[in-house]
Amino acid sequence: MGLHFLGVITVKKYLVIDHMVLVHVLAAKLDSESDLEAIKKIITVWVGFISRPWLYISDCPYFEASELIPILVADAKTELPDTTIPGYWRHQEFPQYKGNRKHASGLLNRVRALTLSVWNRNRLPLFFEGGFEADDFASCFVNNFKDNFFALLTVDSDWSGLVGENCIWLDTYCGKHPRKNPLHQANMLDSDRVLTRFNSHKDFANYPLDKPSDIYIAKHFLGDKSDNIPAGNVVDFGIIDLLNPNRKIDHTKIMLPESQTSTDIVVRSFVRPDMFGLPVFEWSK
Repeated sequence: MGLHFLGVITVKKYLVIDHMVLVHVLAAKLDSESDLEAIKKIITVWVGFISRPWLYISDCPYFEASELIPILVADAKTELPDTTIPGYWRHQEFPQYKGNRKHASGLLNRVRALTLSVWNRNRLPLFFEGGFEADDFASCFVNNFKDNFFALLTVDSDWSGLVGENCIWLDTYCGKHPRKNPLHQANMLDSDRVLTRFNSHKDFANYPLDKPSDIYIAKHFLGDKSDNIPAGNVVDFGIIDLLNPNRKIDHTKIMLPESQTSTDIVVRSFVRPDMFGLPVFEWSK
């Protein structure tokens, strides 16, 4: 929460990094034939780069990139009751959840484990809990630490429903893949930009958004192929709604870092965001 000095609130500003999304784009840049040591070196540079947001974020009216405190949030499956198959709490309420996804490749699993290991070894802030997803931590932070500001770094549009007075979305998809509609080009989105993007999309013509969280209402009726959520008001709303999910992380046990954690990882001047599948985040774009 914000620190108080003579009645003035100093707002802490955090960059919430969706671990698995960045693992996917990083793995896509790697060669499955690369030896383990080469992959470790690349991942070490990746951690050094991602933990320095001023290297890829600029020109934002809500914060200076140098103010951001990076924290990594990760998915963590757990053994579910009455089954030996690990999963998330959403699987207990809707067993078909994400059931259409392919099994992760060996390279992807290796990158996932190594990124967490190197991040943790450098004593950078990391949050995960068995049975919960990165989405649940983003929800927990935005909902319960309202004196702070959060920039959500992810491709997952579900997180856009959390955008509000203390939160913006940094969309890792935009910038890498040109979109036909110019209204969809921005990769830094506050509430107004979220509404502009989705309300200009044909899929939302019958479910216009008055506020970003209305995306959960639209998803409830439209479904979501990526999560294997069928259309037509079939799944319990609390599975979809990140603002008020059926199960919540206990925020009283969470201590957000008070300051940035520096690493000794050297990042050379020639290292660019696109080497890791990231765009440059600029408000003016």
